[in-house]
Amino acid sequence: GSQMAAGEPESLPGQTFQFLITRVESRGRNIVVSHRALVDREREASLEKFLSEVKEGDIIEGKVTRLAPFGAFVEVLPGIEGLVHISEMSWGRRVNKPEEVVKPGDTVKVKIKDVNLENHRVSLSMRDAEGDPWADVETRFPVGASVTGKVENHSKFGLFVALAPGITGLLPEGVMRATKTAAQFQNLEKDAEVELEIQRVD
Repeated sequence: GSQMAAGEPESLPGQTFQFLITRVESRGRNIVVSHRALVDREREASLEKFLSEVKEGDIIEGKVTRLAPFGAFVEVLPGIEGLVHISEMSWGRRVNKPEEVVKPGDTVKVKIKDVNLENHRVSLSMRDAEGDPWADVETRFPVGASVTGKVENHSKFGLFVALAPGITGLLPEGVMRATKTAAQFQNLEKDAEVELEIQRVD
């Protein structure tokens, strides 16, 4: 005999499925089988194959298969999906929904952050595949250099200016008020270009 999950459709009798034998009860003349155990074993074998071809830290290409509120699933090898969490999608912007960045079918570069064989889980990062924009910030934006940026927004702290993808500078409110052109800065709209000097890099 075989042990099946309760509540299965009446259309199942007569169909053929593959199962993994999980227990043999000789006294009760019963064979306990599990389809899920077979799927888990095949998935683990696929992940081991995946790890034989790549390693954590590698950057590879994959295809976005589906989106969820918390991120995007990316197929990195046939049958192997990994998750790019929403916090790992971009350095340059705050992502509220995965569809702001990707859609199913897109080919994306991802960095392998973690492969968990026990939980059959692959964690991926799109932003790490792009590289940390702050890695060489002091070389790209040395103190004293003149730079051109675009206004992101005004706040009580001052004017936030985008200098490069993932790099935002702050023109402090006090510094802005002390200039002869303070009124012009206050009237700048979003995406307006402004030329400034780098004072400090933290």
